[in-house]
Amino acid sequence: DDFAHTSINDIGLRPCPNKESGEMGFNVIVGGYFSIKRVMESIPMDIWIKAEDAARFCEAVLLYFRDNGSRGDRQKARLIWLIEDMGMEGFRQAISDKYDEMFPKKKGGAAIPAQPEPWAVAAGTNTPTQPHKKRDILGVHSQKQEGLSWVGINVPAGRILPDEAMALADIADKYSQGEIRLTVEQNVIFPNVNNTKVSELLQEPLFNIGYYFIPKSDKDFPLSRGLVSCTGSQFCGVALIETKNRAIELSKRLEEELKVDMPVRIHWTGCPNSCGQAQVADIGLMGGPARVEKEIDGKVKKVAVEGVNIFLGGKVGEDPFLGEVYKKGVPADYKYLIPVMKDILKEKFGAMEK
Repeated sequence: DDFAHTSINDIGLRPCPNKESGEMGFNVIVGGYFSIKRVMESIPMDIWIKAEDAARFCEAVLLYFRDNGSRGDRQKARLIWLIEDMGMEGFRQAISDKYDEMFPKKKGGAAIPAQPEPWAVAAGTNTPTQPHKKRDILGVHSQKQEGLSWVGINVPAGRILPDEAMALADIADKYSQGEIRLTVEQNVIFPNVNNTKVSELLQEPLFNIGYYFIPKSDKDFPLSRGLVSCTGSQFCGVALIETKNRAIELSKRLEEELKVDMPVRIHWTGCPNSCGQAQVADIGLMGGPARVEKEIDGKVKKVAVEGVNIFLGGKVGEDPFLGEVYKKGVPADYKYLIPVMKDILKEKFGAMEK
């Protein structure tokens, strides 16, 4: 499922059992990178580490990067540039040496070659298993611990206002021993809720005012549930367009007008820095220039307006893939954007007019 989006970060820890002992640990991938000039997925480091060593291993990587990375050049201040300068073999050895230096009692035992991921091929063969369907973490789900559930709450576009944050904290104190988990995809999870209290939690006023919602199935709110957005120009001086308010309103209108029988992950990002990770979404919208015809002083002229470049096909989890540009320079005004989004949803995701 890769809800942590390991494939696009500097360091990714992918859970995997040791093939000999069965002990759970992590295969390490490194070098994921989004920027104006370049985007790329993480690449395997060919290292497996024990879970107990994960924090120490990451500390060694970070300190080595601090001392040796191109931190003076903002365009190259990411791990992949150091890896490419050194080569993966050299980088891997340098990190191993750094780890042994920092943690001498663990010397020589911190990492072994990456372990085969058992879900990648069918047992005893080299044949890939059936594609894994990304699971849903929103709604009510039973935990491994008897008598407990977690409850996933959708927070449209990840925007939580101060009074709502206080209400969420009060709910956590009441139902989940004060614990809240915030997801990479900008939603909220209350873990360890006693099954006898789930119904009461669902009736909390915050979840019944028409903003936050708790889906009953993966078909509830198929566009809003997977909505991710950067801060946008409302609060960010780098963004080219407003994102959060527009993202929420667009998804709401599309859900009112279309029948969509599957969740569709829509990510908005205000500029090519891609803080909203448009390239990993089913549909990604990135702020950019656009032009529309407008009559000025009796003449029709093309004028600059807020626009988006649209990406399609991004994927996280099994076989991650960065989406590709489908259409550029679409005006962000609903008059222009809604018809384009409707066509995409109908053609690519089987949506139909209501």
